[in-house]
Amino acid sequence: MFERPEGLAGFDATGQPNSQYYGLGWNVKVVDSDRFTASHGGSLPGTNTLLTRRADGRNVAILFNTRVSAEASRVVSAVLPELSSAIDAIKDWPEHNLFEN
Repeated sequence: MFERPEGLAGFDATGQPNSQYYGLGWNVKVVDSDRFTASHGGSLPGTNTLLTRRADGRNVAILFNTRVSAEASRVVSAVLPELSSAIDAIKDWPEHNLFEN
């Protein structure tokens, strides 16, 4: 799903890999040779969503029941930087499954 496409979709005119490309349904941003982020967002009238796989392996899902307009920047774009900062501030994550019965 995250593989770099061939041709100009994944490489520039000189044949160098693009730092950002569109995989199979995912916007992929290369962080370094071993890490990347992948995200996919969408909106319909009354909705606005984003799913992101962070380079550190954590996943973020943002869902809103509002949309400014199809042309305007998405609500999640304003929230994601703050949410990412909050996630980065957490130093000790639980080691066990929090959703066991």
